[in-house]
Amino acid sequence: PSGAGLDEIEIEHLKQGDLITKVYFVADLQRAWETVREIDFHVDKLRSSETVLNSHLELVDSRFESYRRESLYGDPTTDPMVAYNDSTGASSRYIKIEAKRQSLENQRYLIRQQIEVPWNRVDLSSLAPEQRESTLAKRLTAEARRPFDLTAPPLLRAMLVRMGEEEHVVLLTMHHIVSDGWSIGVLLDELTRLYEAFRAGRPSPLAEPAIQYADFAAWQHESFDEAQLEEQLDYWRNELGREEVVLELPADRPRPAVETFRGANLRFELDERLSESLEQLSRQEGVTLFMTLLAAYQTLLYRYCGQTDIRVGTPIANRTRIETEGLIGFFVNTLVLRTRLEDDPTVGELLEQCRETVLGAFAHQELPFDRLVEELKPPRDLSYHPLFQVSFTLQVAPVLLELPGLKAEPIGFSNGTSTFDLTAELWETAEGGISGRFEYDTD
Repeated sequence: PSGAGLDEIEIEHLKQGDLITKVYFVADLQRAWETVREIDFHVDKLRSSETVLNSHLELVDSRFESYRRESLYGDPTTDPMVAYNDSTGASSRYIKIEAKRQSLENQRYLIRQQIEVPWNRVDLSSLAPEQRESTLAKRLTAEARRPFDLTAPPLLRAMLVRMGEEEHVVLLTMHHIVSDGWSIGVLLDELTRLYEAFRAGRPSPLAEPAIQYADFAAWQHESFDEAQLEEQLDYWRNELGREEVVLELPADRPRPAVETFRGANLRFELDERLSESLEQLSRQEGVTLFMTLLAAYQTLLYRYCGQTDIRVGTPIANRTRIETEGLIGFFVNTLVLRTRLEDDPTVGELLEQCRETVLGAFAHQELPFDRLVEELKPPRDLSYHPLFQVSFTLQVAPVLLELPGLKAEPIGFSNGTSTFDLTAELWETAEGGISGRFEYDTD
């Protein structure tokens, strides 16, 4: 499963004396319609409090676009699918245009060394408390849904909302082409270290990264020889087959001809007792909690859909090299986990099947999802996502900012979208329970 992603953070700033300043910090990873016609810029690292983005490289060729980023295409200025706004692990929408791929092979991209991050300041302090909160929710949703112009860097913006003399809200929005769920943890760690240093009058403690995203992309292109690629492809061909299986969730109207990505979400909690029972079952059956919850999710889908071939997508961090762990960038890959229920397996048999499926998929995780789509050639249909229509993630407890004199707590808000027909996103809480949410397509 992907690394921990963090939607929002509420920061309570405790100053000396009786003055208490509240700051709300919201880091929203915008999963916009992941398309780009001309990838002119790439931003690898947020480096300083002066909001400057740096890169070693000034000019690179198409080898420095990772496989996953090569699949992002479309109109960079009129990107219609801004519904891909979410703060979890990435998932992508792939409708490949071969002519575009060929044009990328000889494309060269200018990388700017310094880019100023725009800040939008809004003052809601004069409003009545009830109106202030409702207006804030609308502003956050609108800002999170606002599309980026992919030809105009940076693909990162910030909004500061003044709620009162002692209360502020900060919203950071990044496009998925320059970031992923793991990157949020890296960003928060760097903000923490910079804050501590600058508060004490010290210079930035951040060292230059050993590699840049371009190095990873070049390595990814060069690391696959034909034999390795064929071995990975053979596994997935055998695992998924050539037949496209579309999971049809029960609905009160036909699937629209083109996905609208309108959605909503429902949050839920599993108490400590149930969570511990799940952990105990996992240990007893020799599986991980991820495998147990995945099996439960797939069983739920089977009960509602009546289909015995269940395919679920799950994002993975895809940072198999230690050098990539401290980078901000788009590394995430997507795996398709298939479970067959036609023989009415027992709970133990189902967990064993999930175990073998997950271990096999993770052993073959380096094949980019879009390369798999190219190979299997599923029917091109704008009404559903290729290879899977539902997603599942399990993450560790969200990373919180722990700054001197600051207390961080989550703030939740919905952007009214859904990336897939249904997503189950769960995370373990610090108290020992499991929290989660279902994100679902309302059309």
